[in-house]
Amino acid sequence: MTFLTKETFCMKDKITFKFSIAILRRVFLNALFSLIFFSISARAQEIEGYMFLYGEVGADYISDVEIPSLGKRGGNIAFSLGTFDIIAKIAYGKAEGFVEIPITPLNTLYVEAPIWSSIWFERFYFGYNFSELFSLKIGGTYGAMGYLTRNWHRAYYLMPIVRRPIITNAEDEGGVLPLYATGVEASGETSIGEFRPGYIFQVINGNYHFGSDDFLDYDKERTFLGKIYIRRYLEEIGISLGYDPFRIPTDEGESIYVQNLIAGLNLSYVKLDGLIGLAEVFIIRDLQSKTQGGGGFLILSYPIFYADEIEFRPFLQFGFMDWQEGNPFFEKLNEGAEEVRLNYVSVGPGTVKHFEYAGGIRIGISPNFAVKLGINYYDIRDEKDLYYISVRAGWGIPVFGR
Repeated sequence: MTFLTKETFCMKDKITFKFSIAILRRVFLNALFSLIFFSISARAQEIEGYMFLYGEVGADYISDVEIPSLGKRGGNIAFSLGTFDIIAKIAYGKAEGFVEIPITPLNTLYVEAPIWSSIWFERFYFGYNFSELFSLKIGGTYGAMGYLTRNWHRAYYLMPIVRRPIITNAEDEGGVLPLYATGVEASGETSIGEFRPGYIFQVINGNYHFGSDDFLDYDKERTFLGKIYIRRYLEEIGISLGYDPFRIPTDEGESIYVQNLIAGLNLSYVKLDGLIGLAEVFIIRDLQSKTQGGGGFLILSYPIFYADEIEFRPFLQFGFMDWQEGNPFFEKLNEGAEEVRLNYVSVGPGTVKHFEYAGGIRIGISPNFAVKLGINYYDIRDEKDLYYISVRAGWGIPVFGR
């Protein structure tokens, strides 16, 4: 994946970036060929699983953005190649393997146009289901933080909204939550009538902004995440907890030690042919500076028309983020907000103190294709407000399943 680093907090330097991309491309091709082989021989090998292709393209009008390489600032229309997402799962008996590979055009400060240079493993793990109450996964998963990220991942086609709430942005997009989880995950659940209580516990590499990447944990810290929940079909009430220690390097060659304690609450009501309601809130407290920050969101969506597989589903979205002065984590990420805003047009203004108001409509043309129209308005404290007017076209295509 592309991640924030000590130097830029938004991108690797050019040499390391190109080297990592070359490695990931080779791994991507090997993984893809392996998945194709398994898919072809699935019946003979008695392997179960699936493969889906997701994608989205579109355009955004951004009310105010600075493009240093072009010497331009102001309103701008940006056409986006979106994300092409490959998701595949293979299971044999109690063992399973999973891979998600997004291919994303990354706009960089070194070029004047987007380039197809971001190919990485969003998720890649091997797991074994010992029992209903205990499963073990080793590799890359999503952090046990809330509902939206672990259920909607990067397949924007699945979401009724145009862009995710800023609190759920990934680390490479300037996000504040530990959403990329490379390490070990234990999970399990049981059934009590129509309810399914369960848990998730993770021991993963350190903070992706300042402590680790997909391959190395270079500050020797570990992040611990956990979640307990009760589900009923696609509905869920969950509580997330986390401990995320790391060091932020300073210009003087020293570092600031941060110990983030994370607490989150999520409520979800999901009816695929009816109301979708998601509410999540997170508090992140640094035990060293004794300051805290956080954010949350509310999403509501309901179909107003459905006939012959055509669905009109309006949505409303509200979000916020704030933090106390003197919090080194939030303030450091805020320094890179302008760069995130440029490099990742689809994710919004980055880590800023704000209130977000959004609305629009998702038009499902078939079970595999949808168009979305929306506007996101960000009331940003101490900065000029921003709004994005967006058009998206997305698809989800099943390739294999049994």
